[in-house]
Amino acid sequence: MFYGQYAIAGAFGGLVSYFVFRFFPGDSEDRLINGRDAEEHTGWYSYQILFLLEAGLTILVALTAFSWLSKGPGTAWWLESGEEREWAEKRVIFDRYGHDGAGSVDAGRHTRRGEGGEAEGEELLREAEVETDVIHDTDVLMRGVGGEAKLTKRDIVEAFGDWKIWWILVVNICSSVPGMAFSVFLPLVVQGMGYSALHANLLTIPPFLCGAAALLYITYWSDRERQRIKFILIGLFVNLVGLLMVCLLPRTAYVAKYLGLCVLLSGSYIASPLTVAWLSGNIEEPGKRAVILGINGWGNLAGVLSSLLYAPEYGPDYQTPFVVTLLLVAVSFVGYWGFRRALVRENERRATMMKGWTEEEEEKERLGGNGRRGDERWGVQYGL
Repeated sequence: MFYGQYAIAGAFGGLVSYFVFRFFPGDSEDRLINGRDAEEHTGWYSYQILFLLEAGLTILVALTAFSWLSKGPGTAWWLESGEEREWAEKRVIFDRYGHDGAGSVDAGRHTRRGEGGEAEGEELLREAEVETDVIHDTDVLMRGVGGEAKLTKRDIVEAFGDWKIWWILVVNICSSVPGMAFSVFLPLVVQGMGYSALHANLLTIPPFLCGAAALLYITYWSDRERQRIKFILIGLFVNLVGLLMVCLLPRTAYVAKYLGLCVLLSGSYIASPLTVAWLSGNIEEPGKRAVILGINGWGNLAGVLSSLLYAPEYGPDYQTPFVVTLLLVAVSFVGYWGFRRALVRENERRATMMKGWTEEEEEKERLGGNGRRGDERWGVQYGL
């Protein structure tokens, strides 16, 4: 839902821009472009009104959220009873510090935390009430939801030394370029297809809505099937189809290229949120997970690439940026596929190593007695 707001915000921004430029005269801007003296203009420019309107709405929403949102599940006003709030608070603590780690010690089952859905979550919470040793930090329950464990040097070392985050970071940057680029430059791209600046803002709405709808649909099925990388690949494939349409169709095929943009945006917002979901669901230790999610945030460097690619000198057709974007998404597709294969092999390697282990040896591994913790334990099977 959070990532989907990028696309919805793009559609809303296009609609607001259309009405601002439609109802506030833009002749003065045209005269300035044509060389008229700026002193002939009186009043505000359309873009100034647009900036003030969008900034005002943002500030209003921020102030509303500050006073409206609760500090945690224990004070959530939308939960109807105290029992629901208590259950929600326990669930947050339990999810944060884990029941059995990111996966099962039974290496042959390939199970993951939360795989059984809501019913399993309730059962695990009931077990947690009587099994006090499942919470690794003994004063977690005393500190409550708002009390975070301290970040340790081990968390940082393990996070920066984990090969998975650096692999994911590279492919995530490549996959994020379309979403970052068209969140800003889509009106210019549409205008380059022969539409006026006024109508270009209006025509950005359908592609963004396609992006939001596709994101919600694919992530829904990702949750249903408990798989992430498979659906990341589906989104990137849709992205590639849209980019191929835009790159290969002739410049005069404006309608077909516009449909290609709709297909392109349908796959542009899927990889990033599912990548975060995979990291959050497979990295158990809270400190290490926090550092890794922070490193993954460097994926926003895709915005720098986007601004360099879709520079004015490549307009109005932006053919070269589209080709480069196509290559980056192709690299990302191959990278995510390779990452999935690497995880499958790692799971198989761990299962092979644990064959013949006794229950005592498995329990010792689960509790970190061999020096490994979180997802580094051999009994943990990575989700795909």
